[in-house]
Amino acid sequence: MSTLTRPSRAWLLPLLLVSAFLPYISKGAGIRVENLLGALAATWAGAVVLQRGRVRRAYAPLELLTAAILVVVVCSTVFSAGDATGLKSSIGRLDHYLRPLAVLLVADASLAHLDAENVDRLFVACGKLLLAALFLNTLVQFASLFFDIEPYVIAFRPSAGDATDMLTVAEMAAQNGRLVGIFNQPLEHGTAYAVGFLVWVELWRRRALSNITALGAGVGVFVGGVLALSKVFLLGGLPLGILLLLSGGVRLVMVLRVMLFAGLLVPALAWLLREWAGAESLLGLIGWLQDPKMLAYGLSGGRLGLAGSVGEEYLVLKTLRLFQQAPISGVGISGAGAIGDNEYLIALGEGGMVLLLLVLARQWLVVASSLRRWSTSPEARLLLSIGCVLIMGGMGGPVSGIPRCGTVLWVFIALLLPRVSSAESSRRMPLRALVPVGGGWR
Repeated sequence: MSTLTRPSRAWLLPLLLVSAFLPYISKGAGIRVENLLGALAATWAGAVVLQRGRVRRAYAPLELLTAAILVVVVCSTVFSAGDATGLKSSIGRLDHYLRPLAVLLVADASLAHLDAENVDRLFVACGKLLLAALFLNTLVQFASLFFDIEPYVIAFRPSAGDATDMLTVAEMAAQNGRLVGIFNQPLEHGTAYAVGFLVWVELWRRRALSNITALGAGVGVFVGGVLALSKVFLLGGLPLGILLLLSGGVRLVMVLRVMLFAGLLVPALAWLLREWAGAESLLGLIGWLQDPKMLAYGLSGGRLGLAGSVGEEYLVLKTLRLFQQAPISGVGISGAGAIGDNEYLIALGEGGMVLLLLVLARQWLVVASSLRRWSTSPEARLLLSIGCVLIMGGMGGPVSGIPRCGTVLWVFIALLLPRVSSAESSRRMPLRALVPVGGGWR
């Protein structure tokens, strides 16, 4: 097997992945290691792509759409902010739209000289890094069952607010038995663990992990995902991972390994159901899913399904009020700050129909790139599963760009795209080819 011998910056993607699990540099300014490293790496990558004048075909459509999303949001915010104060309050929120573009640019620039085999080796390395980080976070979650971990994880979470009696989202979630470790909220935690479980299934299929390591990582990801009670993991990543596992066929060795995994998992689950305060909520979620009237409530994490009709939902009503103000261009980030629980409603409020269509097009591109080969390529099935997490997770919040999980999502999307795309898409194309000429594309 060849090695990474040619000069490259392939180590940047693993570094970005690790940065998603690192603490804040300045809470007052809202800057994490993830922000600083992403900004520096993206600046370098953007300069490389512009200087080189070529982009990889596998990334070009997503880069173009993500850049268009950013431009629409900036323009909507500038024209609707009204004053400098409103514009200033929007700067931090732009991080959500910059993160996907930053990761895609870094992947485009840093993987330029790597062949398919080395990109695959980089995927395995990033997968192992993700599983290690999630396993450590699960240990933190497990420790929180026995003592107060807040003094030890405070550097990883944003400030609750100016009032001394205010709690972080993680602390409020813990009061309901939802344990998230270093993460700030169950949504971002569940998305990261959903991707982790899908990646674990692929590494297990390849036997890229020893039996002991695979079993330990699998139990860690499963237990950690359950402890947060995130619907993105329980109703998205977990069933998708099981389908992904079965899609490769059922062999005797897989049955034996699953039996061994279950043998370790059943005692852990039995103990959790007895000692964990969130066990009742987990059983309640199962009950909601069996009741058609509570299905929307359960799937949306209580954000939808409270009212008698869709038009009476509080999130929908808030979005409609903003939509009526500016249906095409939206009211910008500063004007739509009250919406935060649904990626598609946020897009409609902040950038109107234009932004919503662009976001939907980007979601579709991630999934569509894998559909042509999903029946023959395990990597295509993995990308399709991660794309489904991206789409379904958006029902609970803007998972494509929020801290930690946004970086995790796009790092693995970027690593899988060159392997899943056709040979033609893996080549590089000049930047000028992205400019429409005469009603078409050059």
